[in-house]
Amino acid sequence: MTLNARDVIRETFQEALRRNPKQQRRWIVLVDGNPNQIRFVRRVCKELGVRVTMILDLIQFLEYL
Repeated sequence: MTLNARDVIRETFQEALRRNPKQQRRWIVLVDGNPNQIRFVRRVCKELGVRVTMILDLIQFLEYL
């Protein structure tokens, strides 16, 4: 079974919720600047009702410029 990026992001967030169900710790998400990745993260956050701080990896982001 091959997972797409959205499925991987969703599964990762579900595991984070399992480990920290009350979201007592700050959630940090490192993104590489891919617009689809950022959109998926935002969408999954909204679906699951979680708040995150996104950090942009500038080195990876420069590949998109």
